[in-house]
Amino acid sequence: MVDKLLAEMSRLADAGEVFAVATITASEGSSPRHIGSKMIVRADGSIVGSIGGGAVEKYVHGKAKHLMKHRVTETIDVDLSKQGMVCGGKVTVFIETHGPVIRLVICGGGHIGAALADMGDKMGIPVWVADDRPDFCNEERFPQAERLFCGPYTETVPTIPLDPMCAVVIVTHGHAHDFTCLRTAVESDAGYIGMIGSRNKARTALKRLRRDGVSEEAIAKVRAPIGLDVGAESPYEITVAIFAEMLNVFRGGTGRPMREVVVEEVKTKE
Repeated sequence: MVDKLLAEMSRLADAGEVFAVATITASEGSSPRHIGSKMIVRADGSIVGSIGGGAVEKYVHGKAKHLMKHRVTETIDVDLSKQGMVCGGKVTVFIETHGPVIRLVICGGGHIGAALADMGDKMGIPVWVADDRPDFCNEERFPQAERLFCGPYTETVPTIPLDPMCAVVIVTHGHAHDFTCLRTAVESDAGYIGMIGSRNKARTALKRLRRDGVSEEAIAKVRAPIGLDVGAESPYEITVAIFAEMLNVFRGGTGRPMREVVVEEVKTKE
């Protein structure tokens, strides 16, 4: 079984698929499986291996599917008696997720685009940059970029593969260019789509998308104006606001001050 699990993990990783591995790391009392037992949960919900079956497996399976959406790892304690299992012991399960990481697609190589690329690189996030100006889309200006798409936005942006782990940040040098990029991104599978600009610009762009027949579900994915409200002014401050919102979306955060979150957790445990 161990060889089968390792082979499947290798296959999924090579295929670039998302999956989770749940491992029992501690056990107390009577439990259906021993420490070290593993279960793979694929993106489609199917499993390989077992950590005990029944209610405990169903519970961990649900947690794993949630964690896969945000590519995060978590250790959970499961009281088997509370899951309706007769054995009544307790197990600790480590759930690690695997799969493609966030990729940052920056439309616009200006000051904010450069700041985004710099911060993305420092965070270990692959960076792709698109701009229609050769002086703003080259290896010298963006040495950290994995890929550069230099040319008219109408030609380059539609060729960029956008999957659920892509964050598209639109910060071009003109409203028309912004909308061109937005029009392409909004009907893609991108997990995050943000466009810089004023409230009026955002309203106008969304209204135009509706006139073009874009669904409300697709429009709801657009973050415009982009970023969290932190009073940002400089390019790097704006970048912080954008990354805060972007990570909140991908990691499943609350967007609230940590102080409030901790206080609430403490009250819940009391």
